Order: sequence, then C-alpha cells, then structure tokens
Amino acid sequence: MLMETIKSPAFAFKAGELALTFISIVLVIGQYFGSHSVFRNQIIDLTLFSYVFLNILIMAGLLLNEPVSRRFTFLISAIGGLFYLVTSYFLVAEWMEFSQSQLLASGVIAFINGIVFIADSYYAFVYFEE
Repeated sequence: MLMETIKSPAFAFKAGELALTFISIVLVIGQYFGSHSVFRNQIIDLTLFSYVFLNILIMAGLLLNEPVSRRFTFLISAIGGLFYLVTSYFLVAEWMEFSQSQLLASGVIAFINGIVFIADSYYAFVYFEE
C-alpha cells in the first residue's frame, strides 16, 4: 500500500514541487540581500517557505492513507502555481537589479515549479480520487 502511494501521480507531483522549492531556497538563501521593496521580499519568502510546509502536510496525508480533499488539493495547487509564477517574476526583477546569477536561477526554477503546480491542480481537478 505504501509503495502504491509513493508511485502515485499525486505524491510524485508533491515530491517534485518540494524538491524544486528546496533548490530555489538554497539558491536564494545565502546570496540574497533583499530588495528595496518589502512587498517583494514578503511574497518571495511566503511562497518559498509556506509551500514547503503545505506540501509536506499533503504528502503526509497521502502516506498515512488519510483522505485528502480533492478541492483542497486543487485549491492549494492552483494558488501555488499563481504564487510561484509571481515569485519567479520578482526573482528575475531582483536579478536585473542586483545582477546575482543565483537569483536568476532561482527565478527560473520558481517558474518551472509554477508550471508543475498548475499541472498538479489540473490533475487534482480531473483525476484525483478521494
């Protein structure tokens, strides 16, 4: 039963999103000095760090064989896709201002993660079984 859960598309999406988020955090955490915009910093930090916890909670629910609501998963993934696309824009804007290659790399990874979150929300809406 555990192996079936780990091999499921829902778990694979969450594991991939979590891995991309960790990569993005590692690229930003030691190099980023913050912008002149507090709003940008808050959106970047909120997105990167809150979705670590949300994905871990959803993955734990899947692993424990607890029912995870299809609507909840869809909502979290759709909002995550939006937040990651905005975060990627902000990171690229920060790169243009500070010229740190890690910001550009993190922005590209955040963009890819946004696309993965959107695909996850589509999967949750169409195929996810409660």
